[in-house]
Amino acid sequence: MLNENFRDTETLRQLVEKYVPDAKPNRHYGRELSYVLPRHQVSAFPDLFSHLERFVNSGEANEMGFTSYGVSM
Repeated sequence: MLNENFRDTETLRQLVEKYVPDAKPNRHYGRELSYVLPRHQVSAFPDLFSHLERFVNSGEANEMGFTSYGVSM
């Protein structure tokens, strides 16, 4: 996830863990905050990404301090 200043990292962590309880914070460096999402919970990824997409499109993400997200393997 890319951010301006991540005003609310705790809420973001709770959001990720709501959908993927075993998600682990990976790093917070500069403008990037990343999580490792375990493969055994892959069925929960679509709901998490849908929620993040709604946040980005509604502008609520800006209130939390992040502007986009991405996925890589």
